[in-house]
Amino acid sequence: MTYGPQAQTVTESQMVLMMSAVDSAPNAKTGWRATLDAVRDLIMRAYGPSAAGILVITLALSGCSTTTSGEASRASQPPAAEAPSRPIEQLSPTVDELSQALNSTMKITLPVLSSNSIKVLPEGVGDASPVECVGAKRYGMRQTYAQARVLAAATGSWETNTHTDLHIRPDYSVDVAIVEVDTATAAQTLLRKFVSQWQKCQTTPVVSHNVGTDGNTFTDRITQVTDTNGTLSAIDMQSEVNKYGIETGPTPIQRTVATASRYLIDVQVENTGWLPGNPISTTNAEAVAKLITAKIDSVT
Repeated sequence: MTYGPQAQTVTESQMVLMMSAVDSAPNAKTGWRATLDAVRDLIMRAYGPSAAGILVITLALSGCSTTTSGEASRASQPPAAEAPSRPIEQLSPTVDELSQALNSTMKITLPVLSSNSIKVLPEGVGDASPVECVGAKRYGMRQTYAQARVLAAATGSWETNTHTDLHIRPDYSVDVAIVEVDTATAAQTLLRKFVSQWQKCQTTPVVSHNVGTDGNTFTDRITQVTDTNGTLSAIDMQSEVNKYGIETGPTPIQRTVATASRYLIDVQVENTGWLPGNPISTTNAEAVAKLITAKIDSVT
């Protein structure tokens, strides 16, 4: 190739040397203009001004669409996740709020715990099978959210206050997990995944052996799966066989997962005072989820 009126020849090997000169020039910390100046001076001394001018122009044009010194192009960076409006544990329901939502005097069973990861979420899948249905029968399982980009999580448990009446009905046991992911879109995507999983799980019982190392076997049948206005609900009909072969149940456990902004609200409600013949619905779990989504919507 020839460049300029001087018709100076630049061979392919010389072009390689020119490009290697870029690597020896100042890095991005000194500025792109300084880098071009340094490269131009190096090439002018070696190959003449014409070659330097063309190469530097080429570098300048290509530099508009490349990255420099390990620094990501601004256009290629994903948008930053919205910062939490307030600590996630403050989005959990209070005893008074739960009592009003469930029309039952509630008390704390386990205080709210939170972290900036999934480590506060319950685990212990054991030999439950099929494993992909564990998230339908059990609230906020760690494995359920293991593949998501979780920014924070909180869990808490409440129950009906039976201090004055041991046989009060209804007798609720409420478990809640609130999981914050990076975007509202990610939360919606995860919910759609759960919808598909829960619907498939309606055809297969979930069996767990030796739960709690006491030899008991639980069989959970996921029923009444509904997906309404971004709220996923189901009834888990749970039976238990103890180590002596005595079976109890089935009893209904209400399950609901809802989204609000970038949060997923994962709720489990059991009425331990339920008797065969009593109505079965997901109303209570949905009421708890609605309570929490309203709190989130008010601050985000």
